[in-house]
Amino acid sequence: MLGKLIKYEFRCCARIFAILLPVFILYTAIYRGVMEFTISGTGGQTGSAISAMLFVGMTMIFILLVMGLAVFCFIYTVYRFYKNMVTDEGYLMHTLPVAPWELVTSKLIVAALEYIATILTIVLSVFIISVGMISESDIETIKQFIDMIVGSVYGNASQALGMILSVVSFAVSIISGILIPYVSIAIGQLKNNNRALWSIGVYLLINISLSMIGSIISVVLTSVMSETADAALIMNLSTGISALINVAVAVAAFVCTCKIFRENLNLR
Repeated sequence: MLGKLIKYEFRCCARIFAILLPVFILYTAIYRGVMEFTISGTGGQTGSAISAMLFVGMTMIFILLVMGLAVFCFIYTVYRFYKNMVTDEGYLMHTLPVAPWELVTSKLIVAALEYIATILTIVLSVFIISVGMISESDIETIKQFIDMIVGSVYGNASQALGMILSVVSFAVSIISGILIPYVSIAIGQLKNNNRALWSIGVYLLINISLSMIGSIISVVLTSVMSETADAALIMNLSTGISALINVAVAVAAFVCTCKIFRENLNLR
């Protein structure tokens, strides 16, 4: 049944992202064409001035679109969960012969895929803009930098561990970043009035608390180990602790969300 829920959720969300992401790539391709036309300076002085103005305007739009795409992905996943789970649609969702953890898991998996697709789309757009625009000397510098990083990683266990921890921490942060709004919505629906405000308040409280904990950990590690350990070890410890905290937060948010929907469901 979990597979059917994932398939249904994916179909609903794909209708939006299957249009939004290709349109963003199309705009990127057009923006790249305007960039090349502006750099080439063809069309005379008047044409160059017009193309330069167009290029500046499209650059601002591109930056806004990148930020807007990331914000939209977050808002859409939160709205989708809120609409399906605690509004009128929740009456249908919670009468399905499935456990609450299956409902939450299906939405979590699809939301994570949406995040990954959005990130890859932004990376691809940057690649489209930059390919062919970098000089040979810049390419050689980048190669040397990559060789240095790869060589240091293979030759230094601390740096290799740091890269692994960074990847793990990034993946876990995506999951916790999805589950925190989920549990905030679940807690908010326990109230009879102003549920949206309660959910926003819980979300802000959780994030502020996590930021304070992270800052305290960084300060403590830096002050205690700065004289006895190198910067790489401190960074690895900080990244590892951050990953562990995100894992704990994700597990707690998942369990709490499922428990509320199983034992304290309140859709009034």
